Amino acid sequence: GILQLQQTFQSSSASQYFVSVTASDDGTSCLPARSACPRFSTSTIITINVTAVNKRSPQFLNQKCGSTVSFYESNAIGANITTLTVFDDDRGEDGQIAISFPSEQSRTTVSDLRNTAYSQFYIQQLPQTGTTRTAVLRTNISFDYDAPGATRVWYLIVLATDNGTPQRQSFCSLRINLLDLNDNPPVFIMTSWNYTIYRSAFGNSNNARFLRIIAS
Repeated sequence: GILQLQQTFQSSSASQYFVSVTASDDGTSCLPARSACPRFSTSTIITINVTAVNKRSPQFLNQKCGSTVSFYESNAIGANITTLTVFDDDRGEDGQIAISFPSEQSRTTVSDLRNTAYSQFYIQQLPQTGTTRTAVLRTNISFDYDAPGATRVWYLIVLATDNGTPQRQSFCSLRINLLDLNDNPPVFIMTSWNYTIYRSAFGNSNNARFLRIIAS
């Protein structure tokens, strides 16, 4: 005998089934010597385990991917830059989500230089709730917009990976902008200003210019 499916499994179907199968004879082996023959049958239980297929990749929600996120230089270390939420409705391990930066080997530029942006930020994963998991992008250092040679724009890739077989993955690209604060007062280029003028040099002119004062 061949055991066949009558219909496809739904996502809410049970993961294990027990099927009783019976094999019976028809008792004709003693005919025609006897008018009545004994009949025998044997039953067995077949256990069927249904394994889910990892059909869906994790999906980033809230249209954050491809967007620009900005923060001020005054943010403390560990400040929340943005929040990312990922959805995966596969069952079991197929729906378990991990949110992370690319591996060290993948953090290179076109010129084969290491992208140091990832060392300045980190991802804090929150516990998964049902089919969604949230992660917070935070700063790993303090920033000074006015520092010489300071980086003010970063491009980051965030990965969402499930734990299924085969493993599926999605990525999200973000542009991060550092914003300036008015945190430096004007400074005169000289600490002391003394200049002598003579009345006769300008006469009665009201608009005479005699000294340039410079501040930065």
